[in-house]
Amino acid sequence: MRQNFFIALVFIFASPTLNQHVLTNIPFECKGRLDGFWRDLRYCDVFHACIAGEHKRSYGCPQFGEKFYFDEKAQICDFAFNKTGVCETNDYYTSIATVPALPGRQPGAKNFLIVDSNVSCNGQTNGAYLSSQYCNIFHRCVSGSRIDFRCPRANNVPYDLWWNQQTRLCDWPCRVQCNSQLFGSSTSAQQVQSESLIFFNNDCRDYPPIFRTNKK
Repeated sequence: MRQNFFIALVFIFASPTLNQHVLTNIPFECKGRLDGFWRDLRYCDVFHACIAGEHKRSYGCPQFGEKFYFDEKAQICDFAFNKTGVCETNDYYTSIATVPALPGRQPGAKNFLIVDSNVSCNGQTNGAYLSSQYCNIFHRCVSGSRIDFRCPRANNVPYDLWWNQQTRLCDWPCRVQCNSQLFGSSTSAQQVQSESLIFFNNDCRDYPPIFRTNKK
């Protein structure tokens, strides 16, 4: 019972990425729905967290350079142009933000997480996910520009999840091979991995992933 309760809390408070917006004043009926993320009945980019039949929180997919919609089946925010007819209303709550001209370096782009990294999106496939020099940071390429994301911090643990390039998800540190620095933290990667193993009784293989991305 304690383990199930913890997983539920992680699910609520660890949204897919920190770049996604927490929204308020958008009603949604969770009664009769399974625990999980459900897309809004009107807005293509809005989804809601339902736990035990209760509406816990609402999120909006970030709109970087073009439209992103919430794919309810895959549980990800995906490019709207990838599929047709996936959202009949074609109504989006969040306006499209301008992608910085210089990847991760545009002055005044306050809505973007900017990370000091030499990773470039030049020549990369649109929508590609790239690992960073930091364990808890990953990059997404949008029209040749780089968007930086920080993996969320799960509930009840004092550290961020880490980017797993092989599975393309933010995962528990004890399941990721990374000896690099941690963005926004002075704690070493080795110490976080040790704490992660202790927290999960030296075996975190059975714990579910937190954030999935579109595997292309």
